[in-house]
Amino acid sequence: RTLQLETWNASAHDFPLEHDFAALFAQQVARDPSRIAASCGDASLSYGELDARAARVAKVLLDAGAGRDVLVTLVSERNLSLLTMMVAVLKAGAAFLPLDVKHPPERLREIVEMSGSPLLLVAEDCAAQAQALAGHLDLATIVLEQHWCAGAVPAGLPGAAPGDLAYVIFTSGSTGKPKGAMVEQLGMLNHMFGKIVTMNINAQDGLAQTASAAFDICVWQMLSALLVGGRTVVLPDTIAYDPSRLLEAVEAEGVTLLQTVPSMMRSLLDGGSEGRTLARLRYLIPTGEALGSKLSQDWFTRFPAIPLMNVYGPAECSDDVTWHAINARPDAHSAIPIGRPTPNNRIYILDRAMQPVPIGVKGEICVGGLGVGRGYLNSPQQTAAAFVDHPLGGAGRLYRTG
Repeated sequence: RTLQLETWNASAHDFPLEHDFAALFAQQVARDPSRIAASCGDASLSYGELDARAARVAKVLLDAGAGRDVLVTLVSERNLSLLTMMVAVLKAGAAFLPLDVKHPPERLREIVEMSGSPLLLVAEDCAAQAQALAGHLDLATIVLEQHWCAGAVPAGLPGAAPGDLAYVIFTSGSTGKPKGAMVEQLGMLNHMFGKIVTMNINAQDGLAQTASAAFDICVWQMLSALLVGGRTVVLPDTIAYDPSRLLEAVEAEGVTLLQTVPSMMRSLLDGGSEGRTLARLRYLIPTGEALGSKLSQDWFTRFPAIPLMNVYGPAECSDDVTWHAINARPDAHSAIPIGRPTPNNRIYILDRAMQPVPIGVKGEICVGGLGVGRGYLNSPQQTAAAFVDHPLGGAGRLYRTG
């Protein structure tokens, strides 16, 4: 049984994880600063423009007290402002807490208060929401647009170490009470490079950004393409949640990787896919819900040349921890698995005594490896319950998914 576990968990990959995101992004900027890094509607930013804007804002954040393990709350719609904020915070060596500004004000206040974040980085068009938060909690506020084009581009920004906090995502969990999952640079980058290697993401790719800022998948959608010279294509809610408009945008914007939930897959197939080839789309990445065989069959009937990459993972473990490639139409009654461990992660199915169950016996999914996060922000009791010492003698901790 132990030998079988070792075989199934053989997921070691060598990624440049000694560097932080800021340093790896800087390498791409140096290669071609004029290359388009991101677009949103008619607006776009080159690598050089994004780098300069983020560097100026990073200096302001540092002067305001940001730095290692300091949490900066981001208040912005999903657009190029939010992307610039994320890069700026990482350049400052700090961590970000992205908010979905469409969530109720009471929930946003609860999250920010629980986080203890001392700084708000705010887009001008979200000033009202930010003022309500800052006034209620007495937070320092920095308005993005007042700084991103002002002054010289600073050099020598600190960046971060692999074990430094990169971001916090608040998840409601099973109780409905928000919990702040802490993810470090090491886990974040390992997840991104895992996807890059598995799906051969490169400088020719356009990665669609469709997820809410409150979801962990927003992070990889925003930032992964920037590690390889690719392009982040931010699709606003009016497009991302409209099947017909989403398909139109995927074709018009040259999107090559699109992630969505299976229920939206069904809507895409039923809502105007006839006549569309999605010629440049290389992968559709289902997530967040169980993927059925019938839906997979229907996808390949309509788009036989576009494979699926079924993924699963909790925010507590830097996003996806398993994936399963589907390259052809599955059999009618075959179950669609969530797959094998992602690079540098390990999966265990354990019983109540935290011992491996035999093959075919139900158990709890527990995750080990580089993706396992730091725990829950300001919640040592919940952290101790979910992040446990490795019961099988392996390195690091296991996360109990429940």
